[in-house]
Amino acid sequence: MKSNSKKKIIIQKHHISYNPEWIVKVRRAEHFYITRLNNFKTLSRGFLRALLVFVIKHWKEAKELE
Repeated sequence: MKSNSKKKIIIQKHHISYNPEWIVKVRRAEHFYITRLNNFKTLSRGFLRALLVFVIKHWKEAKELE
């Protein structure tokens, strides 16, 4: 039997910066991925370009979390 109920969205706070303090609200899965990306010591410019294109492409559809 299928359930029609939607999963509850879990929102977490993510520190972009501690000094000055800058905190954003993100979904739990997004927090997981951004935390993992922060663990890399170096990233390739190709990866960053691809990520930038992804951000530009999806910016208009992004939702502000409350």
